[in-house]
Amino acid sequence: MTEYKKAIIGLGNEYLGDDAVGIKIIDELKKYNFKDTLVTKVIDDSLKLIEIFQGKELVIIIDAVKDKVQKPGYLYKLESDEVFYTETRMPSFSSHTLDLIKVLELAKALGALPKEIKIYGIVGEKFQKGDSMSEMVSDVINSVVNEILKEF
Repeated sequence: MTEYKKAIIGLGNEYLGDDAVGIKIIDELKKYNFKDTLVTKVIDDSLKLIEIFQGKELVIIIDAVKDKVQKPGYLYKLESDEVFYTETRMPSFSSHTLDLIKVLELAKALGALPKEIKIYGIVGEKFQKGDSMSEMVSDVINSVVNEILKEF
């Protein structure tokens, strides 16, 4: 089994409209060859993140968020401890077993956080079963892919 030093993880559910954005971004990123990097999806069991974090130097997480302030397609980008500060915390939406922020808090309490973590949260508006992805969310996929590629 390959030991990866880094991971790029897309969270989401492809059947819940904008919640699929993390999955779609991972589909695009899998077209590239990343050295020492796991590029994967987590569909529903967000607790799998803690297992993936083990031994990682860097983890990038991509997820959809609900927000009443920012418009669909807006990108939140948080790094490491910013995730835990109320002033910088992005709003959350969870189609997962446990909300992303709660999983990160649990990982922190267990001493399982990677050395560096970055979160790309894309604001969505359509999260019902059978919804298609909204145009404003779909339009940011390539820019997020390019921004992540710059990290490598």
